[in-house]
Amino acid sequence: SYEVDLWGRVRRGFESARAEAAASAAAFHNLLLTLQADVAQNYFRLRAIDEEIVVLRRAVALRREQADIMRTRFDIGLGGELDVARAETELATAEGDVAALLRNRAELENALAILVGEAPSSFTLASQADATNRWAIKPPTIPAGLPSQLLERRPDIAEAERQLAADNARIGIAK
Repeated sequence: SYEVDLWGRVRRGFESARAEAAASAAAFHNLLLTLQADVAQNYFRLRAIDEEIVVLRRAVALRREQADIMRTRFDIGLGGELDVARAETELATAEGDVAALLRNRAELENALAILVGEAPSSFTLASQADATNRWAIKPPTIPAGLPSQLLERRPDIAEAERQLAADNARIGIAK
């Protein structure tokens, strides 16, 4: 059968359906962008923890050396038992901090595995804490005065714009 579209109801229905489909595609791209941002954020956090582990391992080595010195001083009668206890407490605290960072690193590695769609048990990301040539990338600088056209490329804004077009077309159907 054929329906004469005198007032544009059918045309506006098709227009609404097309705009809703475009809004769904923009929502998909928004979700994809969010996933990519989560992966990047977790990766950079993991690399920051790697750097902290390097620093804390150096601190543990220094605390261990300090505790050995304090024990030696106490053994020869130059230091007190309180100094030895304090040095050993600082050493234990530093070792605990390293263990906490290693646990946080494992959690971030598991989160990255889930985000990229792999099983956490089979996913590993090499630690750069022991590497001699560590990661040293600086984030890019964002120039001042970016054009407003960049906003139109954002998927969430494109979705809202297309949803508005679909709503506008539904108003035309109602008329």
